Amino acid sequence: MKFIVDRSRWLRGNRESDSMLLNSRGHMCCLGFVGEQCGITKDEMLGRALPSSITEPEIRSKYPSWLLGENEMYCANFNDSSVISDDEREAGLIEIFNHQGDELEFVG
Repeated sequence: MKFIVDRSRWLRGNRESDSMLLNSRGHMCCLGFVGEQCGITKDEMLGRALPSSITEPEIRSKYPSWLLGENEMYCANFNDSSVISDDEREAGLIEIFNHQGDELEFVG
């Protein structure tokens, strides 16, 4: 599946505020964009740090299965790293998704 991340709303690598699936200003980490495109509503993602923090299994299961568990933390940590550039961050996340048979594209 192909997922799109809008750079203008992408929350990443910023240690001034906690990254989350969706914050109150409408910004999302890469996993938030994936969730939105998998049919998870904004209300279901708002204020949650990770897919695993969605307690309802029927909602959480909308995420690609490979993205839950260990890979979830790997993607989140890569998305939020404060020691890499955005170009490196995008390339790394694209590679992670490609390795799992999905596509990630950054726009805007």
